[in-house]
Parts: sequence; C-alpha cells; structure tokens
Amino acid sequence: EAKNGREALDVLKTEEVDLVISDILMPVMDGFALCREIRKNPKLKHIPFIVYTATYTGDKDAVLARKIGADDFIVKPCEPDELLERIDNALARKDDPNRFEQAETVDDETVLKLYNERLVRKLEEKMLEMEAEVAERNKAMEALRRSEGILKTVQALEKMGGWVYYPETKKIYWTEEMYKLHDVEINSVSGEEAIRLSMSGYEEENQTKLQKYWDEILKNGTTYDLESWFVTPKGRKIFVHTGAVAEW
Repeated sequence: EAKNGREALDVLKTEEVDLVISDILMPVMDGFALCREIRKNPKLKHIPFIVYTATYTGDKDAVLARKIGADDFIVKPCEPDELLERIDNALARKDDPNRFEQAETVDDETVLKLYNERLVRKLEEKMLEMEAEVAERNKAMEALRRSEGILKTVQALEKMGGWVYYPETKKIYWTEEMYKLHDVEINSVSGEEAIRLSMSGYEEENQTKLQKYWDEILKNGTTYDLESWFVTPKGRKIFVHTGAVAEW
C-alpha cells in the first residue's frame, strides 16, 4: 500500500507485486503518471494495472488510461463481486503478449497531449464545481442575512406593547411589554383603569384625538395610528407609536 504514485514505484522496485490497483487523483504522482512509469520500466511492465477512480470518470479518462497501458478502468463505487471478477480477468491476461499493444503504439508526445487535456478538463470541472459551491454559499449567506433580519424584526416586535379590548365586557388585556412601557407591575391594572392610565400619559391634545379614535373604532371599526410623546406614571418620557385594528 502506498499514499501516492512515487511511493508505489519505490515499493514495486523492492517487493514482488502481482497487481496494482490505483486511483488517479493522488499527490506527488497521480495514477496516470504511475501507470506510464510502470509500463516504461522493463522490470515492472508485466504487472497488471487497474485504475479504480471516483474523480476521473469520463469516457476520455478511460481511453487515456488504456492508451497509457492500464489493463482495466473501474469507476467507484463498484460491487465487490464485479471488482473481484475484473481483478481475476486482469491477472488471467498477465502473460498475454498483446495486452500492451495499444499502449506501445502511442508515443510519449501523444500521451502527454492526452494527459494534459484531461488535466485541463478536470481543472475546468473543478473550477465549475467551485463556482457552483461559491454561488450556493452566497445563497446560503443571503438566506442567513434574511433570517437575521427576520430575527431582528421579531426581537423588535417583542419589545412592542400589545393589547386586546372586548367591548361587550369592557375588559382589556395587556401584554407584559405594555405593563413595562407604562412602568407598572404586570397584571396590576386592567379594564377601564388600564384605559385611563394609558390615556393619561399623553398630552391633552392627543388625549382628545385618542378618545375620538377610540369612539370611532368602537362604532365603525375605523383603524387608527398616532405617534406621540408619552409620560409614564414614574415620569419617564418616551416616544410611542400607537394604533388599533378592529376584529369583529
């Protein structure tokens, strides 16, 4: 076993090996170069060589492997039974004098040209994959930014006071934030008292407007909005946006 083509060559020069199964994509020396070096070495050229790859999987990759001298070209994943059968076939052809015929008729210049074409093509494919990955990452980042925006909106909404009023019973229910905005303890006021407390915090002019809006929404369901300064029972002055929508 070797980590790259160069290590594999060193092993082959010192140990008896019946078969080489090699990937193509490896550091230092790839599978194409390893196969070519084995076929050029008189002491090693008889060893069956199988390319077993998950990266170079095109028809032209298989053609190049055959021209360089590979006995077989197998794309990962491969069923164990099929892999064993193809290994047996490669070993059975070990002494066939014609098994290198295609490789021996191809000169180094042609092999180098084919080899460079495959490397360039693989580089182009890798670049396209990287571009697609970057585009996908950008989409994910944009989705994250949108999610962060939604989260900030939700967080802002959580700081808004809300209330519900039931005309039939004259009961009003405040959210916890409404009590906090009015500087009073939660559930300490309700009903008409809560309405009076809320009204009293506005300037007199806006109290008149709010009373008018209040009467109109109870009578006609008219929506209203008002921005104004508001003074809490503790004297804290805040700027508020208040409004209501009727739900009949």
